[in-house]
Amino acid sequence: MAKLDDYEFKGLPQQVSDFKDDVRNILNFGTLSFPYVTTVPTFSADTGRVVIYQSGTAGRLYIRVPKAWDLAASWVATT
Repeated sequence: MAKLDDYEFKGLPQQVSDFKDDVRNILNFGTLSFPYVTTVPTFSADTGRVVIYQSGTAGRLYIRVPKAWDLAASWVATT
């Protein structure tokens, strides 16, 4: 992902600028992370939630769609 530039929001409340700075820091410096699970997710979560599953050499990326977890990608780790 490309880095976000630092934009200036003139004439808007300070809270908008602070929010922009928080989002930029999260995206640019990798502080956004996904939960790591060792069992296939079955718990309820908000739509759009992402989890990474890893068990042995099998890895999967699950995304929560309305009322279900959807397998988005899978891989096998090799040594």
